[in-house]
Amino acid sequence: MAIETTVKRSFIFWNVLYIVLCGGFGIWGAYDYWVTIPSKVTAVERYQSLIGERVALGVRGEFYVLLNKQQNRAITEEEREKLQTLTKGFMDAGLTQPPPPLTQEERDRYQEIERILKDDFENKTPESP
Repeated sequence: MAIETTVKRSFIFWNVLYIVLCGGFGIWGAYDYWVTIPSKVTAVERYQSLIGERVALGVRGEFYVLLNKQQNRAITEEEREKLQTLTKGFMDAGLTQPPPPLTQEERDRYQEIERILKDDFENKTPESP
């Protein structure tokens, strides 16, 4: 007499469920790998670039505001110390004379950077992947 066996229906159901779950998680992982992570890396690089540009423009702008206050004799002691610090920083960077004042295009760019940081990044550092 031969022994007959069959696969239980619950065994088939659970294996199909495992295949669907593994496929879903695999697609999710592939999406993260090829879409989400590169977009986060791009956002971090763009943010750092914008911050660097904003700092450079801001330092130049602040320097000339303080220099103008000093020429008008309306500078406070804290502002005088800040002006000396900025001047020393320019000299340490190898500049023989201060950088030129901001042009109108650079002022517009500074405001555009501020808007981009507010609108695109909500003034928060993006999370690195």
